[in-house]
Amino acid sequence: RATSQPTMSAPAERLLVAYFTRQRQEDGRSQARTTIRLLEAMVRLAQAHARLMFRQEVSLQDGMIAVLMMEVSLGSAAPLLGPISALRSSFSTDPDAELAAVERLVLERLGLADDGAPRPRPRDDGGDGFDLRGFGGSAASGYCGGAPEQVGGKRSRFDEQCGFY
Repeated sequence: RATSQPTMSAPAERLLVAYFTRQRQEDGRSQARTTIRLLEAMVRLAQAHARLMFRQEVSLQDGMIAVLMMEVSLGSAAPLLGPISALRSSFSTDPDAELAAVERLVLERLGLADDGAPRPRPRDDGGDGFDLRGFGGSAASGYCGGAPEQVGGKRSRFDEQCGFY
């Protein structure tokens, strides 16, 4: 029985490393608990998704799926996408557009350019490093229930402050 072992593309590798680095730098998370095993697990998840999609190379989308799976499973103190409620989630009418919107948001919050190269952004609070609080860097509303993002003329079930709903 032959199995494929997809190779890692450069954009997927940069995405996984950027997410791992963010997890290591997270204030509310113990650095001792975020070990290289987390990165290894994300690589295995991305490779598994690439195999599922019959790809020979791990794409940025495969890496993104691994990041999203980690976000859901880790339940970190400051999640990248906000809280994700399985109870209040439903299937999107346009999943491709919604995935593209989530991908843009994740890349923005990780400080990655379109090609996956790291791009530092100034923080609103005058601190150094990356602004990981979202588009514009402002925690303006501070509560859930803001207007959902428009995707393809339809209301998305993804809210920047609240995550999926």
